[in-house]
Amino acid sequence: MRSQAGEPLQHSRSIRLPVLLLGFLLAGCQPGTGSDQAGKSADEKQTPAIPVEVATATRGDIVAVYSSTAPIEAYAEAQVVAKVGGEVVEILVEEGQQVEEGQVLARLDGERLRFEMLQAEANLRKLERDHARNVDLKERGIISLGEFEKILYEMEALKASFNLAKLELGYTEIRAPIDGVVSRRFIKVGNTLAVNAPTFQITSLEPLVSYLHVPEREYRHIEAGQTATIQV
Repeated sequence: MRSQAGEPLQHSRSIRLPVLLLGFLLAGCQPGTGSDQAGKSADEKQTPAIPVEVATATRGDIVAVYSSTAPIEAYAEAQVVAKVGGEVVEILVEEGQQVEEGQVLARLDGERLRFEMLQAEANLRKLERDHARNVDLKERGIISLGEFEKILYEMEALKASFNLAKLELGYTEIRAPIDGVVSRRFIKVGNTLAVNAPTFQITSLEPLVSYLHVPEREYRHIEAGQTATIQV
């Protein structure tokens, strides 16, 4: 005969079997076990550590620099030419010498021009005396107004001729048009020069300038007043 105590015992065996199977299944599904954990540990040992530096964030300037090459040039340069023709009789400066605007650099033979000026001056003085006498004759009605105006026009023409001859005589002295240094001399004593023949080259060394061609992509980085460093 079966006792009542045996029934509960048989019932508990039937429940324990599924519970044990579920425990084995959960144990097999746990991550990081077995060969997976061993492979992961090996990878961690092979990966080197990356050094880092920690610093406090601060404010600072960001500098952008554009560099290129460019020639250094004189700001002002002038070629002195002969304004009248003639023979070079005197040279007063040499290459490398500092000169000022208006300083005489050389002289040409101006005897012919001086005689032409004296002749124009003499004709002008004679006509001025005639004009002074005709003023009195005009007031007395002895000469007509047309004759008097004719003398006046001739006097003005002679005055212009005298001023032109005086100006050309002054051109026999070759003068510096700007302040600077005599960088070249093209003439020698005894040379006969034609009009507009080159005589000297004057270069102003203060200031010197350099023209830098900047690409369009750099325009937004450049403003007026920025400092430029030149390395020769």
